[in-house]
Amino acid sequence: YGGLGFGAGFALGATFAALPAAAFATSVAGIDYWYADGVYYGWDAGQYQVVPPPVGVVVPTPPPSCSTVDFGGGKTFDCGGAFYSQVPAGYQLIPPPIGAKVAALPNGAVDHTVDGVTYFTFGGAWYKPVYLGAGVMYDVVAKPA
Repeated sequence: YGGLGFGAGFALGATFAALPAAAFATSVAGIDYWYADGVYYGWDAGQYQVVPPPVGVVVPTPPPSCSTVDFGGGKTFDCGGAFYSQVPAGYQLIPPPIGAKVAALPNGAVDHTVDGVTYFTFGGAWYKPVYLGAGVMYDVVAKPA
């Protein structure tokens, strides 16, 4: 999932008959999820399935390997492209802040061309590729008009 906060390295869609022992239940917008070590699970067809991190979820600690970034609105944690903000109950997954740079797109990102410029979207966020030598990064940008 482009590294988006997945501590165990499981691919989106991977299924399991049982959850890790450390998993705890949570819900966002009436949908149940389970979380353990940076990995989110949903329930599908009688199995637990690895799903993208649900925006709005609150967890007690951010996933492993997060770095602290500041976008002017307080401390934000970048966990491989998934962004968390500290709230009284823990850490809440927020949409990628405009101005953030990510090394990889989330799996499932869709390309769009607007006025001859290619963008990618996923989960309401817009990403614009920025080429740096032989590599590419993605800037989180406002939706182009």
